[in-house]
Amino acid sequence: MNGKVIVVSGGANGIGASGISMVNLSKGYYRTVSTSGTTFENGAGHAVSLVADTVSVSNSVFRNNTDPDGDRDLECGDISATDETNPPTVGQLTISGSSFVGSGAAGASCLAALASTADATVEIRNSSFSEFTAGVFPTLYGTGFLQAEQCTLSGDTFSDNIGSSAVAPYCVNFIATHNRFLRNHGIGSPGAIYVSIADTVTIDDNLFAANTGGSYGGAVEIDLTAHNGVGNIAVYLTNNTFYGNEATTFGGGVGIISSYDSTPTIELWNNLFWNNLADGGKGGDIYFDNDHDQNFALTPITLNNNAYAAGAAGYSPRIPVTPSGSGNFTATDPVFLNAAGGDFRLDAGSPVIDMGNNSAPGLGTLDLTAMPRISGSSVDVGADEFNADEIFRSGFEEVSF
Repeated sequence: MNGKVIVVSGGANGIGASGISMVNLSKGYYRTVSTSGTTFENGAGHAVSLVADTVSVSNSVFRNNTDPDGDRDLECGDISATDETNPPTVGQLTISGSSFVGSGAAGASCLAALASTADATVEIRNSSFSEFTAGVFPTLYGTGFLQAEQCTLSGDTFSDNIGSSAVAPYCVNFIATHNRFLRNHGIGSPGAIYVSIADTVTIDDNLFAANTGGSYGGAVEIDLTAHNGVGNIAVYLTNNTFYGNEATTFGGGVGIISSYDSTPTIELWNNLFWNNLADGGKGGDIYFDNDHDQNFALTPITLNNNAYAAGAAGYSPRIPVTPSGSGNFTATDPVFLNAAGGDFRLDAGSPVIDMGNNSAPGLGTLDLTAMPRISGSSVDVGADEFNADEIFRSGFEEVSF
């Protein structure tokens, strides 16, 4: 059976009581499994359980599927796989143009026990994940389960998930670009993204709005203390918008924790923070634990051209040290077109227009809404680039990255 290619496509609706299972058939395994243009709905078990070297899901819908372990729309891989008598781990997982909607059942998760080889790649593009209620990581199952060399999220929407972080990758290199994280709620963890055990973290051109979370980071927490290496760590947050996020303790927008000394590179460029809150009173926008092991050998951070609140309500480090960088300024009303209606594009007269730094690492060519990234003398601060033509657009057009 080795070398098999399985393709599922078109029109399936609530396939079987237990969905589709393709796991370790006849002591062999599938090299490639793909599903396209298919709807999996109201299944009483995993909608799809796939094990293969390459797994591809495109233009499909997963909705209201349940099983005894919780709502698991797509289960890929087997973390215990050690030889060909067991299911192989996934070498490449690609999800594109697909929609995942939870059943609302307690303990519901989406991508369950997602495992892959150490050199694997995971790409999730132009897809949406909503209304999952898992106690542990409602979308990517997270630490100890998702293991890959590179994980990329691009053009996705994560909304109204509760329980734990919407995304919790266990990846050597993690990239989140041009995504929307809306109204996710983490219990004891950030609402949107929790990252640990990563060598490089790149988070750019994303919108984080009305997410709530735990002790460090209402929207995003980057925890470098659990890293199993000794260096070459790089964290870049560029041109993101953080609006109305809240943490129970520190870092309403972002929390970064480090016990390293001078080793990591941690840089924030052109980010916009507005109306974020830390219930503990420190770092309503950004909290930086620069000495988690309390040895007074501090981790440095660089902040360039970010807009955040003044004082402890804005940027707050554990040990008070002025960060490197320049061009940061106190945030005032960014003049969104209609924040109450979910439209976070900039209106004319916004104080963040042309206030960014064009030297930001990895500065892309498109903003969150797929408009040109630089339309004035300098890049704007935040995920959206003001363009006079915006008045002719709704702000909710479907775009792909």
